[in-house]
Amino acid sequence: MASRFQQIYDFIETKKPHTILEIGTWNGHNATRMMMEGAKKYIGFDLWEEGDEVLDELENNAKKRVTMEEVQTFLKSYDVELIRGNTRDTLPVYVKGKKPFVDLVIIDGGHSQGTIKNDFLGVLPIVKNSGAIFLDDYYYDCPTPKVG
Repeated sequence: MASRFQQIYDFIETKKPHTILEIGTWNGHNATRMMMEGAKKYIGFDLWEEGDEVLDELENNAKKRVTMEEVQTFLKSYDVELIRGNTRDTLPVYVKGKKPFVDLVIIDGGHSQGTIKNDFLGVLPIVKNSGAIFLDDYYYDCPTPKVG
Protein backbone atom coordinates (compact mmCIF):
# COMPACT_ATOMS: atom_id res chain seq x y z
CA MET A 1 0.00 0.00 0.00
CA ALA A 2 1.32 3.44 -0.89
CA SER A 3 2.10 5.92 1.86
CA ARG A 4 -0.39 8.73 2.44
CA PHE A 5 1.99 11.24 0.86
CA GLN A 6 2.74 8.98 -2.10
CA GLN A 7 -0.99 8.84 -2.82
CA ILE A 8 -1.01 12.64 -2.96
CA TYR A 9 2.06 12.76 -5.21
CA ASP A 10 0.51 10.14 -7.52
CA PHE A 11 -2.67 12.21 -7.68
CA ILE A 12 -0.66 15.32 -8.60
CA GLU A 13 1.30 13.47 -11.26
CA THR A 14 -1.89 12.08 -12.79
CA LYS A 15 -4.29 15.00 -12.46
CA LYS A 16 -1.80 17.90 -12.81
CA PRO A 17 -3.58 20.30 -10.42
CA HIS A 18 -2.71 23.94 -10.95
CA THR A 19 -3.43 25.20 -7.42
CA ILE A 20 -2.84 23.27 -4.21
CA LEU A 21 -3.92 24.42 -0.77
CA GLU A 22 -2.38 22.67 2.22
CA ILE A 23 -3.40 23.18 5.82
CA GLY A 24 -0.40 22.13 7.88
CA THR A 25 2.56 23.27 5.77
CA TRP A 26 5.01 22.75 8.67
CA ASN A 27 8.56 22.92 7.23
CA GLY A 28 7.63 23.10 3.53
CA HIS A 29 9.22 19.81 2.44
CA ASN A 30 5.90 18.32 1.35
CA ALA A 31 5.08 21.56 -0.50
CA THR A 32 8.37 21.33 -2.40
CA ARG A 33 7.67 17.77 -3.47
CA MET A 34 4.17 18.68 -4.64
CA MET A 35 5.53 21.59 -6.67
CA MET A 36 8.17 19.32 -8.17
CA GLU A 37 5.39 16.92 -9.20
CA GLY A 38 3.93 19.66 -11.39
CA ALA A 39 1.68 21.97 -9.37
CA LYS A 40 1.96 25.64 -10.34
CA LYS A 41 0.63 27.46 -7.24
CA TYR A 42 0.86 26.51 -3.56
CA ILE A 43 -1.12 28.07 -0.72
CA GLY A 44 -0.04 26.98 2.76
CA PHE A 45 -1.64 27.56 6.15
CA ASP A 46 0.12 26.88 9.45
CA LEU A 47 0.58 28.24 12.95
CA TRP A 48 4.37 28.31 12.73
CA GLU A 49 5.70 30.49 15.55
CA GLU A 50 2.17 31.41 16.72
CA GLY A 51 1.67 27.92 18.11
CA ASP A 52 2.43 26.95 21.68
CA GLU A 53 2.59 23.90 23.93
CA VAL A 54 -1.04 24.24 25.06
CA LEU A 55 -2.33 24.26 21.48
CA ASP A 56 0.06 21.44 20.54
CA GLU A 57 -1.49 19.35 23.32
CA LEU A 58 -5.06 20.14 22.23
CA GLU A 59 -4.32 19.42 18.57
CA ASN A 60 -2.04 16.40 19.09
CA ASN A 61 0.85 18.16 17.36
CA ALA A 62 4.20 16.54 18.01
CA LYS A 63 6.43 18.13 15.37
CA LYS A 64 9.23 20.57 16.12
CA ARG A 65 8.15 24.14 15.50
CA VAL A 66 9.67 26.09 12.58
CA THR A 67 9.12 29.73 11.61
CA MET A 68 7.20 31.02 8.62
CA GLU A 69 10.33 32.87 7.53
CA GLU A 70 12.27 29.59 7.38
CA VAL A 71 9.55 28.07 5.19
CA GLN A 72 9.41 31.15 2.93
CA THR A 73 13.16 30.88 2.41
CA PHE A 74 12.92 27.16 1.71
CA LEU A 75 10.13 27.67 -0.87
CA LYS A 76 11.44 30.88 -2.46
CA SER A 77 11.79 29.42 -5.96
CA TYR A 78 8.08 28.50 -6.23
CA ASP A 79 4.81 30.43 -6.55
CA VAL A 80 3.80 30.21 -2.91
CA GLU A 81 1.38 32.06 -0.65
CA LEU A 82 1.74 31.38 3.08
CA ILE A 83 -0.84 32.30 5.71
CA ARG A 84 0.18 32.21 9.38
CA GLY A 85 -2.29 31.64 12.21
CA ASN A 86 -5.05 29.41 13.43
CA THR A 87 -7.27 28.36 10.52
CA ARG A 88 -10.33 28.91 12.69
CA ASP A 89 -9.46 32.60 12.25
CA THR A 90 -7.46 32.80 9.01
CA LEU A 91 -9.39 30.44 6.72
CA PRO A 92 -12.75 32.28 6.78
CA VAL A 93 -10.98 35.57 6.01
CA TYR A 94 -8.99 33.99 3.17
CA VAL A 95 -12.01 32.27 1.59
CA LYS A 96 -14.44 35.19 1.84
CA GLY A 97 -15.59 36.40 -1.57
CA LYS A 98 -13.48 33.93 -3.57
CA LYS A 99 -14.92 31.67 -6.25
CA PRO A 100 -13.75 28.05 -6.57
CA PHE A 101 -10.15 28.02 -7.81
CA VAL A 102 -8.35 25.30 -5.83
CA ASP A 103 -7.73 21.94 -7.50
CA LEU A 104 -6.37 20.02 -4.52
CA VAL A 105 -6.61 20.48 -0.74
CA ILE A 106 -4.57 18.60 1.85
CA ILE A 107 -5.85 18.96 5.41
CA ASP A 108 -3.08 18.03 7.84
CA GLY A 109 -3.04 20.86 10.38
CA GLY A 110 -4.66 20.46 13.77
CA HIS A 111 -5.73 16.92 14.57
CA SER A 112 -8.74 17.54 16.82
CA GLN A 113 -12.19 16.75 15.45
CA GLY A 114 -13.29 20.38 15.71
CA THR A 115 -10.31 21.71 13.80
CA ILE A 116 -10.55 19.09 11.06
CA LYS A 117 -14.26 19.81 10.61
CA ASN A 118 -13.59 23.56 10.56
CA ASP A 119 -10.87 23.15 7.94
CA PHE A 120 -12.91 20.79 5.77
CA LEU A 121 -16.02 22.95 5.77
CA GLY A 122 -13.91 26.10 5.46
CA VAL A 123 -12.24 25.12 2.17
CA LEU A 124 -15.36 23.80 0.43
CA PRO A 125 -16.34 27.18 -1.12
CA ILE A 126 -13.01 27.52 -2.96
CA VAL A 127 -12.54 23.94 -4.19
CA LYS A 128 -13.41 23.41 -7.84
CA ASN A 129 -16.11 20.82 -8.63
CA SER A 130 -13.37 18.75 -10.25
CA GLY A 131 -11.09 19.19 -7.23
CA ALA A 132 -10.12 16.78 -4.48
CA ILE A 133 -9.62 16.97 -0.72
CA PHE A 134 -7.20 14.69 1.12
CA LEU A 135 -7.65 14.35 4.89
CA ASP A 136 -4.75 13.27 7.09
CA ASP A 137 -7.10 12.44 9.97
CA TYR A 138 -10.56 10.94 9.88
CA TYR A 139 -12.66 9.91 12.85
CA TYR A 140 -15.30 7.24 12.36
CA ASP A 141 -17.46 8.43 15.23
CA CYS A 142 -18.06 11.86 13.68
CA PRO A 143 -21.38 12.52 11.97
CA THR A 144 -21.12 13.00 8.22
CA PRO A 145 -21.11 16.73 7.41
CA LYS A 146 -23.92 17.94 5.18
CA VAL A 147 -22.46 19.47 2.05
CA GLY A 148 -24.28 21.54 -0.49
